[in-house]
Amino acid sequence: MELILPTLLRLTVDFFEDAPGPAAQTRVNKLLEWWTRKVFGINHWQDLTPDVISLMSVNTLATQRRQMEDTELDSDW
Repeated sequence: MELILPTLLRLTVDFFEDAPGPAAQTRVNKLLEWWTRKVFGINHWQDLTPDVISLMSVNTLATQRRQMEDTELDSDW
């Protein structure tokens, strides 16, 4: 089976944005905290304020995806 990159991106964004409940959201938050510590180091992960996080790539990609979907829905067929 061939994995298509846009599908992988969509699944990844959905995993983080569409947790099915509070327990799943808690696990997603813990995973994001772990990832942030691994990427930015143990000493700097606390520097990530909500404003900084909102500008990170996963959030930027999610915003771009929503805009593309809105554009598709608004276009005339």
